Amino acid sequence: MAKERFTTREMIAALLEAHGVKAQAARLLGCNRNTVERYISLYPTVQEAYAIARAELVDLAESKLVEQLEGGEWPAIRFTLATIGKDRGYVERSESAVQAKVEGDVTHTHKLEGFTTEELLEIVLDAQRRRGRHETRKPADGGNYRETVYIRDDQEGAE
Repeated sequence: MAKERFTTREMIAALLEAHGVKAQAARLLGCNRNTVERYISLYPTVQEAYAIARAELVDLAESKLVEQLEGGEWPAIRFTLATIGKDRGYVERSESAVQAKVEGDVTHTHKLEGFTTEELLEIVLDAQRRRGRHETRKPADGGNYRETVYIRDDQEGAE
């Protein structure tokens, strides 16, 4: 192997000073980021220093989070509950809604989470049936009967 441009001590010092940020360590050394990655992969002592630097960076971030929590900062509280507090039921959930304007001025809103397209269609049709606003019509082409999304405007009476 050719003589290395940097000693492992120099690489370790740069990684520790840069808190394990490879691009910053490369700037400190005046080399390419790939060089830093190569040293990490080739030299166990550099790899260990990199892991330590990253762990210390996470520790620093956690200490700043604690400071914000102690100050009552809502974003920090929300973040902590959504990540660390998951096992206590503090989870973020994604909700999606669909709105469909139908004949007249009727709008239906349904949460989409966890439903297939077929299940969503059944929800809409079921809601329309309950409101007496759904009909099954024979297609104009004389084919089989099928469910259609047909809405009557109750205020103007049935068509």
